[in-house]
Amino acid sequence: SSDLFSWVEIRHYGYQDEHVAELNRRMGEKLGIKDGEQVFIKPCSQVVSCQQVVVEPISVDDWEILELHASSLERLLLDQIRIVYPKGVFPVWVEHHTCIYIKIGALNPSATYG
Repeated sequence: SSDLFSWVEIRHYGYQDEHVAELNRRMGEKLGIKDGEQVFIKPCSQVVSCQQVVVEPISVDDWEILELHASSLERLLLDQIRIVYPKGVFPVWVEHHTCIYIKIGALNPSATYG
């Protein structure tokens, strides 16, 4: 299967000459990737800039946490997620120790990813 991500390149001590991409543990779990598993990555091109993205929390608990932090949700999403696609499930850190999961609904304008 194909999943889309964005990342910021940061070289950690010990990985200077290696091709290593680190992934959030919770995101890896949602994708079924095990710690240390090798995956193939490639850049995607022609990413559409979205004007609107419809999201929905996965669980009732996620809804409740989301409602408590609704005023900061847009900033949190923009800070943590750079590329989205319909039906994609993403962890969103609401506070340092609180994580909710959201599912991407529709993209406007409609696109495969944006």
